[in-house]
Amino acid sequence: MEIMRKKVVQILKALANEKRLKILDVIRENPNSSVCEISRLSRLNYKTTSAYIRKMTVAGILKLSSDKSQILGSVNRNTQEIINSILRFERRK
Repeated sequence: MEIMRKKVVQILKALANEKRLKILDVIRENPNSSVCEISRLSRLNYKTTSAYIRKMTVAGILKLSSDKSQILGSVNRNTQEIINSILRFERRK
């Protein structure tokens, strides 16, 4: 139980930023996009996008895969239900 609670706290902290939520929306709408493409679609610079993706990956929100010279981001299926619940709550405002 304690481990799950710590994971939820880690996810909430990683999502507690409007720019990271924007990146998450871009990735959900464009799965397996490259970091460069996510940066362009979210209108954030590459360095910021990369750092935020890394933070969300460490929290377990995203997963990264490599395709030749590109790093591709997608939503981690293991945390999908938690993320959907948080986003439903966030969009009710």
